[in-house]
Amino acid sequence: MRALRSNRTRALPGTILPTVTICVASFNTSAATELCVRSIMRLADHSYSLRIGDSGSTDGSLAMLEGFQKRGLLTLERSVEPRTHADWLDHWRCTCSSEFILFVDSDVEFRRAGWLSRLMAIASSQHPAIAYAEWLPAGLFTLDGQQSPVVARPAPWLLLMDSEQTAELRSSFAVSYVLATPDSSAPIIYDVGASLFYEAVGCGLRTVALPRSYKRHFHHYGGLSWLPLSGPRGEKKARDQRTVKRRLRHLRRLQRNTSMTTHVRASAQLAARPQEVLDMLARIRRGLLRCCGRLAGRRTRGRGGRRTAGRFRHRPARRRR
Repeated sequence: MRALRSNRTRALPGTILPTVTICVASFNTSAATELCVRSIMRLADHSYSLRIGDSGSTDGSLAMLEGFQKRGLLTLERSVEPRTHADWLDHWRCTCSSEFILFVDSDVEFRRAGWLSRLMAIASSQHPAIAYAEWLPAGLFTLDGQQSPVVARPAPWLLLMDSEQTAELRSSFAVSYVLATPDSSAPIIYDVGASLFYEAVGCGLRTVALPRSYKRHFHHYGGLSWLPLSGPRGEKKARDQRTVKRRLRHLRRLQRNTSMTTHVRASAQLAARPQEVLDMLARIRRGLLRCCGRLAGRRTRGRGGRRTAGRFRHRPARRRR
């Protein structure tokens, strides 16, 4: 039996932590992809493996990702042929052997510690086949000069799937067009992942929406790779790009003097041994209490053994005669 709790609690001794593979598709979003990777490594408190897919970026993304790969922090996969976002998701769904697969867009930044342990706690307690962070409502899309309806679907930029439960699903992540009737001219559009989601629902598999409070753990910069550079939407894209660069500089400064390789390997080892983690935290707590007690004793005694309000209290300066 698997038992996990939120980031404020710890796994029970003797439990087996589920395995998860985080998959990120990147294409010409160098700064956003680096921010995504660094935020994952800094704030993830659950063992994981990271796979990045790139199909010919020309903005320096490959060189940046190769640097992370040389340090053993991720697995970089290249595609000679152009691959869409849906193609990468289908590829990883067929090739990942972990218990869970987490699909993350390259323009997602994680901002709170414990985001992965809380996600895995939901997966372990509710056992969903698909868990999603946001629901996109139905809308209209202009296709060949006609308004075509787009079905409501879960957002693909943060999507968790149970490999075993979804293994028998035959639909793909690709965008599909379905005619409501043979005579209708405007097809119904199933965007990325919608066909797979509705097949899972039709098979009776459990789908779960993450709680609204979970949105505080991440931020999605939508449209960095496809929004135009002009107009109101271009202004939003420019603001997001400045924000990404500013937050990336901040993360680089924080991680400059630390070894992410050691952090990632140590977190994976400690996650596999929860009892040792509890013992280590108990020893740290006892040491801190002893240090606080000694410091309090020094501050409450002055010269001659007299008790004072504090050894470092403010003393007024003497006047010169």
